[in-house]
Parts: sequence; C-alpha cells; structure tokens
Amino acid sequence: MQVSCFEKDTVFHVSGRRHVVIRMIRSVTDPDDYQKTLVAFEDMHGMFGQSTIEELLRKFTNGDLTIGDGNSYVSASSKNGVVLSHRNFENVSDEEKLDALRKQAYINAVLESGRWVESDTYLAPIIQKHAQSTEDRKQPSPSTVRRWHRLLKKNAFDWQCLLPRHDRKGNRTARFTESEQDFYARIVYREYMTKQRRTAIRVYEVLVKELRDHNIKNPDSCLAIPSKSTLDRLIENIPKYDRKYARHGRHLANTEFRQGKVAPQPTRILEIAEIDHTPIDLEVRCSRTGLVLGTPWLTLVIDSYSRMILGYHMAFDPPCVQSVVKALEHSINPKVYLTEKYPMVSGDWPAFGKMATLVCDNGAEFHAHELEKIALNIGFIIQFCPSRTPYFKGKIERAIGTMNAGLFHDIPGTTFSNYQDRGDYESESKAALTFETLNAVVHKWIVDIYHQSMHRGINETPQKKWNRSALEFPPMLPHSAALIGQKILRITKRKLRVPGIELHNILYNNDELWELRKRIGNKAELEVHYDHEDLSHIYVRSPSSAELIKIESTVPDYTNGLMLVQHKAILRKLKEDGKSSESKVDLAQARADIEVMIEDDIRSRSKAKRRETIRKKGINSARLQSVNPQPEGRVPPAPFQAMIKSSNDDDLIEFDVV
Repeated sequence: MQVSCFEKDTVFHVSGRRHVVIRMIRSVTDPDDYQKTLVAFEDMHGMFGQSTIEELLRKFTNGDLTIGDGNSYVSASSKNGVVLSHRNFENVSDEEKLDALRKQAYINAVLESGRWVESDTYLAPIIQKHAQSTEDRKQPSPSTVRRWHRLLKKNAFDWQCLLPRHDRKGNRTARFTESEQDFYARIVYREYMTKQRRTAIRVYEVLVKELRDHNIKNPDSCLAIPSKSTLDRLIENIPKYDRKYARHGRHLANTEFRQGKVAPQPTRILEIAEIDHTPIDLEVRCSRTGLVLGTPWLTLVIDSYSRMILGYHMAFDPPCVQSVVKALEHSINPKVYLTEKYPMVSGDWPAFGKMATLVCDNGAEFHAHELEKIALNIGFIIQFCPSRTPYFKGKIERAIGTMNAGLFHDIPGTTFSNYQDRGDYESESKAALTFETLNAVVHKWIVDIYHQSMHRGINETPQKKWNRSALEFPPMLPHSAALIGQKILRITKRKLRVPGIELHNILYNNDELWELRKRIGNKAELEVHYDHEDLSHIYVRSPSSAELIKIESTVPDYTNGLMLVQHKAILRKLKEDGKSSESKVDLAQARADIEVMIEDDIRSRSKAKRRETIRKKGINSARLQSVNPQPEGRVPPAPFQAMIKSSNDDDLIEFDVV
C-alpha cells in the first residue's frame, strides 16, 4: 500500500527544524476526512507536538515545510538515521534518471495491484509480468524491489533516492575520463542517431579517425581510443525508442513501441490523471480596463479513478508548455487558499498530490523538454495516447463537455460551442464577466456542484469516492513546493541601452542592470526571459555567469499583475485614441480613463436594455448583478448559484461511463 507523506517515521522540516512522525490519529469527529487526521511528531530536541494534516499541507504550500531530509537521503538498510548525500539533479545523467524511473515503475506495478505485500509469492509474478511488458532484460528479484520500496518510504517517495550511488562505491576509477566520454558520446549522437542510419562499424571508423586527428593536434591532451565493444555498449545504452525515433522517425517509433489499445483502468486515486485543453465558449472582459480580452483557454487535470478535478489553468494564449506546468502546479498543491480567496465557495477541495501517470495527447506542449524534466524531478510518468484512441482520455473529454454545457454556456458573453448554437447572439457585446470573476465562478462550480453531484460512471459523487480512497492511499507530495512551481519563461533578445531594456513598449531597469551595463557596455544584446502572464519584471542572462538577473519594470503601478493580453488591449486603445504608447504617463492614464469609461457605461445602461438581456437569456436579477465588472481588489458578489445550473442530476451533468 502506498504510504502517506506523513506516515510513521517520515521526516519533515519546518523552518529548518527536523521532525519525525510518531503516529497518525484518525479524527473522531470526521474519521472519513483525511485532512483532519492528527499527526503526532517529535522534533530534534525530543519535544513532542501534533498538527492536523490540513495544517501541515498549508505550511508545505507556503514553502515553510519540506518532506524528507532535504539535502540528503536516508539509507534503506539503516535504522539509525544514517543518510546518503543528495545528488544534484542537474548533474544526473539521462541514463541514471531512466534507471531511477525503471525502479519506480516496478514499485508502481505492485502498488497498482491494490496493495503492497512483502512475500516473494505475491511480488514475483507482478515483477515478471512488468519485465515482460517493458522488455526489461534485467528483471530484479523480489528482495531488490522490497529494498527499493523501503528506500522510497524512508524518503517520502522522492524518486531521486533511487538514483545509482556510483559516487559512493569504493576504489572504482572510470576507465575513461569525462572528456573522453563526452567526445565518444558526441560522435555517436552525430553519426549514429541520424536518418542516414549508419552502421556501428562505420561510426567506429569515424570515431577512430577523429580521435587520431585530435591527438595529433593536441599532443598534450591525447584521448584514449576505445574498442569496438565499448562503442557497441554506448549505442546499446541509448533507449530503444530514442534510437528508433532518431533513425526511422517518430511514426515508426510510436508504431513499434505503441501501447496496447486498452484504456488504463485505475484502482486508486492519483494512479492515473488525465490532462487536456479546450477553448472556453465565453468572451471575457479585463477587470482593469473593461476591454474584451477574447475567449480564454482552459487546461484541466482530472483524477481518472474518482473523477475529481485535480486542478486547472486559464490563459488567453493557445495551449503551451507553460499552461501545462501551471495546471500541474495547481493540481499537485493543496488548495489551502480556497476559504480566504473565494469565501463564496461552501465546500472544500481536498484533491491534491502527485500522480503516478499523466495521460495526455500528442500535442507539442506535452513533448516539451521542460515538461519531461518536471516529470523526472517530481516523479511521475507521461503516457501518450495512441493514435485514434480518444477513449484513452474519455474522462477528461467528458468533464470538459460537462463544464462547457453546465457552466460557460449559461453566462452572458458565451460564444456557444458552434455557430449554429450561437445564431445571432452577439457574444462580444454581451461580455460582462471579468477574468477574475470567471475564476471565482469556476471554483464555485467545481467544488460545490461538480464534486458533489452523482456521477453515473462511478455511482457516487466524485468527492465521496476521493475521500474513501484517500484514507487507504493518502496523496503524496514532492519534497518541496518549489519543485512544482517551475516557471516556463518565454525567451527573446533585446539590446541594453542607457534607459534600460524595452520589451513590449515597457521599460525595465534597476541597479543590477546598471551594474551589468557598466561591465559589458551599452548596446550589448542580451537574452531576455519573461512571463507573459506577469509583466511586472523580466530576467536577463548575464553573459559572464549565465545566471538570470531579475529586472523590475519602471512603472510598477501599471505592470503589477499585468498580463500581456491586457497590455496589448491597452496599446490598441491608445493607438485608436491617437496617443503614444511610448509614454508611461499615457499608459497609466489610459488605464484610469478606461476604468472611468466602464463605470460610466455600467451606470448608463438603460433598464430597457437590461430587461431585453433578461428576456433573451433568462437571467434573474441576482445573476445580472453578479456578472457586472468588479472594482479591483474586491471579491465578486455572493449569489453565484444564479450563474450556475442547478445540481439536479438529470438537468446538470451527463457523465461518462468509461
């Protein structure tokens, strides 16, 4: 059975102080609520204390709590706290990462059986079946898998503890230097991993020739010439899929290594999660400017077992790796912000934790290197759907359809799902919902309606099924919240000038940039990294140290929390008004002018127009009030139910039966 991140003997740190869990005590008042479970622990000074899991999760999300020993890993064979040094993730080779994931896959195969049993009789057939399905010629023994499992338990299921410990082995010296290994690898990937499909013999001939040329030119740093068998081992160590992909193309690689045509069936929460994107059938206004921003995209993550929505992300740009990462961050992190940020939401959102497998389609954003790195770092497997198998993501597809039909199509400004449904309804002119209010409405619908409605596919509500499974398979968290929230920044180049760096008509400058300019001079071209959902600052890469330096905007009042799509809307408005976007005064004044215009427009709407809107859409007064744009810093008004369909099973949801 999978262990909780706060199970007995688990080590965690709060504000630098080490604690060890003594036991977990089920809540008397809410025995079925995992987050109400009481955790008793002992600190490094022998002092005892206790907290609910809910309180500990809040500390984790805030960055005050880390799980495990942080910079070290506990040995599986040790019972007295002996630790192994933590290896830097960036210095771990791809081969070692794959080996760690191989070990984790065997453990997951056992966990997927529904329970963890230590006996050889139980483990052996599961191990054998997994080895056959993955064509693993190095099938481990049950005792080895048990040792891996113990190691993971002692380290809060942090996959990095499974990395090979070659650095701790005694009198072992590498046969080849690091320079030699890099030279061999470069030749192999250049000559062998190509569509020309050169033979190993031909690659070896090229390697020997280039090595001899190198040694003649560099007599003081000669490199050893390896044997042909050494080259063969280098090639053999390259994953078969990667070799097939590089030499024969993606189609043949996916065909040869395709997964079976049976949709995976989970047996517990977080065993399988599904992710997908959809454009939201709704025009949205900007709360700061009142301008119509367009139709946002929704990236949704759902737990396949319970049908609980794990998290989501909304943005105005088409799907990209950044939207995927932010949706995963929201999914894995506990939703400790809910009560404070959205007081109109009645229920709680207990879904969180890292998934074992993430099922997605073959979009480019899911094949991004950044996502692969995060998956390796956190410890989950990315599974791509085979071609023409939509049922692999049937649950997420159904949830998205339910959300569009049950929520978005009932809000003023809807674009509906197709032209025939829209008719002559003028979506843009009816757009009244702000982006901030839309987020609040989505939270209300997910927590208080979707999670609480009877689901035909599971014959109960998603939240009940989640809570029951969480008691047996508690959600797991990464070592630190910082591992989840990795920003995926856009990259461009800009020249460094005296006023600073200009990006999207916004000037960025501070003391750090001034110091950099003194070293490299004016007009130097720099690599600029920025978040299109927050233009308050950028990062520039230092040419000397390759570090990223944070540079703030010179107009913080304007750019604080400003999205690029909002900024572009303001620039268009300035252009229409004949004002110069180069003036920071104009930008700030334009925002103020637009806010006044919107307020005047809202006040000037005639009762006749409001009655017409009510007649066409069947909106009651509470709903009309709730969708008016809200002043910045205020929460939307209370009557959200008016904007959301009734929770009547027959009327609300057509759930999947996958």
